[in-house]
Amino acid sequence: MPVTLTVKGSEIATDWTGTSAQVKGGLNAPLSFCKCNVYAALRSIMPADVPNCHG
Repeated sequence: MPVTLTVKGSEIATDWTGTSAQVKGGLNAPLSFCKCNVYAALRSIMPADVPNCHG
């Protein structure tokens, strides 16, 4: 699945350009699912001492 990550300072943007178009039925993933999976992938490669949230 093509996805581009762009890091600017302390922010990371994901670009899903090139992925399949929406289809009718239950095959599309909602935005929250996509965000959750990006977070899980990034979190899996981060050091354990990095907090889960800022603040």
